[in-house]
Amino acid sequence: AAAGIPVGVCGEMASDPLLAVLLIGLGYRSLSVAPPTLLRLKWLLRRIPLEACRAAAADALEAESAEAAAVALRTRVQPYTDLRLLDTHGPLPGRGSHP
Repeated sequence: AAAGIPVGVCGEMASDPLLAVLLIGLGYRSLSVAPPTLLRLKWLLRRIPLEACRAAAADALEAESAEAAAVALRTRVQPYTDLRLLDTHGPLPGRGSHP
């Protein structure tokens, strides 16, 4: 950014909601994502303030393991959204076991 050179991320990492928060917090402003994830990511990133993304990235960088980094990201994101909405393989909140 200081040199005026845009830097982006293209790939599966950018499509993961928590990792997208991390990337934004690290300073990336262009994410190329898989089409099925675009709306979810736009919704999420509009809800989370940039300062929260930066704090999440700082916490993740200080973590001692990948698992601790994931916990740090989830902790910072939790005040802004229901974390169950970020799990693309789990049921939606409020749906329970209903068909």
